[in-house]
Amino acid sequence: MNLSDKVSGSLKSVFSLILHHSIANCFGQSLGVFTSENRPKELKGLLEKVDETAKSHNLKPVFGLEDVMGLGQHLARSLISGGYHLKEVNPIETERKRLKNAHPDKSDPLDALAISRVLITDFDKLPTIQSLNEIYLAIHELSNRRDSLVKEKTRIKNKLHILLHREYPYYQTMFKNTSSKAALAFWERFPIASLLKGIGVERLAQYLRANSNNTVSTKKALSILKLVDKDSVPSCLNLVHSSIIRNLVKHLRFIEEQIAIVEKELEPLVDETGMKLSTLTGVDLVTAAKLIAEIGDVNRFSSSDKLAKCAGIA
Repeated sequence: MNLSDKVSGSLKSVFSLILHHSIANCFGQSLGVFTSENRPKELKGLLEKVDETAKSHNLKPVFGLEDVMGLGQHLARSLISGGYHLKEVNPIETERKRLKNAHPDKSDPLDALAISRVLITDFDKLPTIQSLNEIYLAIHELSNRRDSLVKEKTRIKNKLHILLHREYPYYQTMFKNTSSKAALAFWERFPIASLLKGIGVERLAQYLRANSNNTVSTKKALSILKLVDKDSVPSCLNLVHSSIIRNLVKHLRFIEEQIAIVEKELEPLVDETGMKLSTLTGVDLVTAAKLIAEIGDVNRFSSSDKLAKCAGIA
């Protein structure tokens, strides 16, 4: 069917509930811009408005959606089940189209119109979405979950380092890796120097060996004790730091456990896709999962050129 017989509709996700929509004809002229909530009743009203607008101009609607794998998946399902023609639009292409305007200001209505125009000009190059494979959606959500956990881990480690610097100004010389198993065990047991009072070299060495697969030497324990002032009297601030450091260490361990769980859940899902990305040099399970999460089912691209176009690198 010729593009002149179609009306394009774009849908722009805003936060988690509000959607901005723009309808344009084959000349890129806006036929309407409106907003709706991402709820079944609202989506039904949206489709009725689109059908009504298309019918009044003797056109057939085609939809373009940026966030098929994320916030837009509920809407995508509604469109697919309703028998509508759905295309996926790369946000990079949307931005390029918007920047070509005389006034390239960023706003949700302008982005929605830009998506409509990309849908029109690149219609044959855009991947068609005919179904949503839950394997790819699951990989997408687990990959995002892992990213969030890694960011949280970094935030916790930064906070921990700040407090350790206040209690042990030389803490980076105490352990080669300040987040190692032995180091974390030490920070949790002795978050402030005064707690080392009465702890001898051999006792500390035994404790560290028990928490490091027997890799910490007595010499290391001795060097640590020489650095600290065990006889200092803790202030109320020191005691607060002690409590926070212990909580941060526990939280850090919990986050690391959650990351390991997510990676374990990702492995069979990545294998089920049949993609052998992890066989490539430098591509581990996590990287492979992120690529699959972004690409989705590679079979929806009829050629490598279309995949490159969707990725915004061609």
